[in-house]
Amino acid sequence: MTPILPGILKTSTIFLMKKQILLHFSTLIVLLLLMPDTNLSAQKNVDSLLNVVSGSAGKARFDALKALGKIYKSLDPAKALKYAVEEREQALAMKDRVLEADALNDIAIPMLMMQQNRQAVMLLQESVRIYDSLNDKEGKAKVINNLGIAWSQIGSFENSLACYTQALNWYIKKKDLTKQARVYMSLGLVYEQLKKYDQALTAHHKALEIFTGENDERMMADAGVNLGAAYKWTGNFREAEIYFNRALDFYRQRQIIFGMAVATNNLAQLYKSKGDFKNAFSWYAKALPLIRQIRNTWAEAAVYLDLADIHYQQAHWNEALSNLTNAERLNTPENDPGLQSQIFHFYSRVYDTLQQYRLALDFFKRYTALKDTLASVEKTKVIEELSIRYETEKKGAENDLLKSDIQVHKLRQWMLTAFALAALLTAVFLAGIFIRKRKQLILNKIKSEQEAQEAKEDMVKMSQALTSKALHLAGDAEKKAAFAEKLAALVPLVNPEGQTVLQSLVDEFIKPIDDNLWEEFEKYFENIHPAFLAKLAVRFPDMTTNDRKICAMVRLDLSTKEIALMLNRSIRTIESAKYQIKKKLNVGDDQNLTSFLIAL
Repeated sequence: MTPILPGILKTSTIFLMKKQILLHFSTLIVLLLLMPDTNLSAQKNVDSLLNVVSGSAGKARFDALKALGKIYKSLDPAKALKYAVEEREQALAMKDRVLEADALNDIAIPMLMMQQNRQAVMLLQESVRIYDSLNDKEGKAKVINNLGIAWSQIGSFENSLACYTQALNWYIKKKDLTKQARVYMSLGLVYEQLKKYDQALTAHHKALEIFTGENDERMMADAGVNLGAAYKWTGNFREAEIYFNRALDFYRQRQIIFGMAVATNNLAQLYKSKGDFKNAFSWYAKALPLIRQIRNTWAEAAVYLDLADIHYQQAHWNEALSNLTNAERLNTPENDPGLQSQIFHFYSRVYDTLQQYRLALDFFKRYTALKDTLASVEKTKVIEELSIRYETEKKGAENDLLKSDIQVHKLRQWMLTAFALAALLTAVFLAGIFIRKRKQLILNKIKSEQEAQEAKEDMVKMSQALTSKALHLAGDAEKKAAFAEKLAALVPLVNPEGQTVLQSLVDEFIKPIDDNLWEEFEKYFENIHPAFLAKLAVRFPDMTTNDRKICAMVRLDLSTKEIALMLNRSIRTIESAKYQIKKKLNVGDDQNLTSFLIAL
C-alpha cells in the first residue's frame, strides 16, 4: 500500500525541542532555589522560631521570619512566601530600608519556584532600586544575580546575561572567588542557551579553575558535568567523555545519587550521539535505576524516549513502541506538553513507517494540538517580557519625577529659612543661587517629563508589537486554508480509503481560529487602553460584542484587511460592519471612525 502522508509525518528529528533538565547538574535556577540552605536541626526548631515570631518584635522577629522562610523554601514555597511577606511588613514597621530590600528578595525566591515570574522580576528590580539609593553595592550584587536567574526562567537570556555580568564584576572587584565561580557556571549555561558555545566553555573552565584552586571537590564535579555537556554540544565527544567520567568517579565515591544519575545519563546521551548504541544501552540501563531513586519521572520518561529513538533507528519497531508507552505513562503526572508533543510525534513516525496510517494521523493530530499550545506559551512569554519592560520604564520615570518634586520642595523650605535669618545682601546673594538651581531643577523636570513621554512612546511600540504578534498567529489560518486547498486537490488522485483520510485532514486544517486568541487580545488591549471597551458599552448599549471587537482593532489603526484576517471574515463583511458601527455611533460619512474612537 502506498503511503499517503510522507511529507507530513516524516519530518526532521523531534529532538530539537527536547528539554535537557538532566544535561546540566545545575540548571539556571537551581543555583538559587534548589541548593540546600538549611539543616535538620533548623527544621526541628520550627516551633521555637514560631515562638520568637509571636513573642518578640524588631530585628529578632525579622530574623525568625527569615529563618522560617529558608526552612520552607524547598519544602513548601507557598508557606515560605507567607513568611517572606510578613518579613517585609516587619521591615516596613521598623522603617529599615536595608531589611526591606532583603525581604523583597526573599519574597521573589518562592514566587520563582511557583512560576510567578513577572511578579518576581518586579520585586527584585524594586530591591535593586533600594540598594542603589543606599549605595549598598554588595546587597545589590546579590539581588542582581538572583534577577539574572529570574530572567533566565522567563526565557529572556540577554537580560539574564547582563545581570550575571554586572554581579560578576562586583565579585571580581571584591575578590570573592567562590561567588565568582558560581556566577561563571550560570553564565556558561546562559551562553549555551544562546548557542555561544566557545564562550560557554570559557566560563565553565573559569569556574572549574577556581573550584580546583579552592579544593572544592563537589563543585569541581558539578562544573565538570557542565563542561562535558558544553563539549558535547560542540561535537568534541572525547573531551565530553573525559569530564563526565571524572565527575562520575567523584559521585560514586561519595554516593551522591543525583550526581550519579546526571553523569550516567549524560554518558548515555553522548554514546547515542556518537551512534554507539551498544554503549548507549548499557549506560541508560545504569541511569534508569538512579533516576528512579531521585524520583524524577520526567527524566525517566525522557530516557525512554531516547531508547525509543535508538530502537527506531535499528528498525526494532515493537521495542520502540514499548518505550514510547513507558515515556507517555511516566510523563503524564508531570504534564509537560513539550515532552508529550515529542512522544506523539514519534508515535506518528513509527506508525507511518509500519503503514498504519490511521494511527499515524491520530497521533499527528495530537502532536499538532500540543504544538499549538506550546506556541501560545511562547507568545505569552513575549507579552510578559514586554509588559515587564514597560512597567520598569514607567516606574523609573515616575521615580525621577518624584525625586525632582522632592528636591524642589526641600530647596523651597531652605530658601524661606535663609530669607528669615539673613540680611538683605545675603538674601539677594542666596536668591541668585536659588534662581540658578531652580533653572537646573526645571531642566531636570523637563528631562524627566521627556523620559516619561519616551516611556509612553515605548508603550505605543509595545502595542504595535502585540498587534503584530496577534496578526502573525491569526495569519496561520490563511496558511492553513491555502494548505487545505492543496490537499483537497490531491483527493481525486488517491484511492477511496486515502480520500477519506485526506479529506479528514483537509477538514482539520480549515477549522476556524480558536476564540481564546481574541479573549487574550482583548485582555492585553485593556492593559494598554483601560476602560475603552467599558466606555463603549455604557455610551452605546446597542453595540454587539463583535462591534466592540472591531472598534478595538480600529482604535489600534488596523486596516480593514488586517481586521478581516484576525476575525476570519471577508473584507466586504468588515466594511459593512464598520458602516453599521458608524451609524450606531452617530458618526457622519465625512468623519473618520479611527479619529472618533481615539478621541472617545
